[in-house]
Amino acid sequence: MVLNAAVLYSKEVLELWLPSILPESFRWYIARDRIEDASKVIARVAMINKHPLPDISNLDMNKNSTKKENNYTFIHLFKSKELSKATVLLSINWFALGLVFYGISFGIQALAGNIYLNLFLFSVVSIPAKIITVYLTNRFGRRIAAMICFLGVAVGGLVAGIAQAVDTPHRDLLTNVFAIIASMTINMAWGPVQTMTIEVYPTVIRNIGFGSLSVIARFGAILGPQFVYLNMYVPGLLFFVCGGIAILCLVSQQFLPETRDSNLNDKIHQKEVDVMPLGEKDTNIK
Repeated sequence: MVLNAAVLYSKEVLELWLPSILPESFRWYIARDRIEDASKVIARVAMINKHPLPDISNLDMNKNSTKKENNYTFIHLFKSKELSKATVLLSINWFALGLVFYGISFGIQALAGNIYLNLFLFSVVSIPAKIITVYLTNRFGRRIAAMICFLGVAVGGLVAGIAQAVDTPHRDLLTNVFAIIASMTINMAWGPVQTMTIEVYPTVIRNIGFGSLSVIARFGAILGPQFVYLNMYVPGLLFFVCGGIAILCLVSQQFLPETRDSNLNDKIHQKEVDVMPLGEKDTNIK
């Protein structure tokens, strides 16, 4: 008990101490026209990595540019047509992540078989899930990786829902197997969706965008467990909802930009990443 408390509080102390020694992103300083601070960070990174100081003389080329919109808020997530579209579509994805993940997690207790074995199986599949999602995200891009994950959720959720709603042979086995598939793939989906979110938003509103979408995911997390209760009255409802919203995410991914190998934007007035058809590479990447 004492050891657990010591570990817990040491972690909290470390989280309070780290921000005082970790430097702010030099991209954030540049986006805020704080060129001198950005130069100091670059010089420090070069010294620690034992690399020669790069040419930073061109950092101040935008120093005299307009300094409007220095205070950014949630409203700036809708400042342009492309940002508005990305925010709305990503909101659907984040809401689905929270709803499906917590809905299925809270629904484990209602599945057939030994609850402890079920908990173990649902937990252990998250280990290969993380490894697979890293490969898919880097190999095929954020958008295709997310679509593969949501396709798995859709198939797993709909088949598990049908198995629960219809009196079929091996009903319990089918429900458990496809519920595990849905749980594994929703675990995988967090990676590409979060990575895409970070890369879609410009530096000056990246934290606002990521934080706001995290809040939306929590609303999904609140709603998801309610379907576990309703599933007792309407068999299969939980999994039908999970499969249905996964299909909605599949459609929304078609209209989101592929951000792999794309340059990150620093400011809102920079040109956003264009939406490219699946499989097409951006020939303007330097």
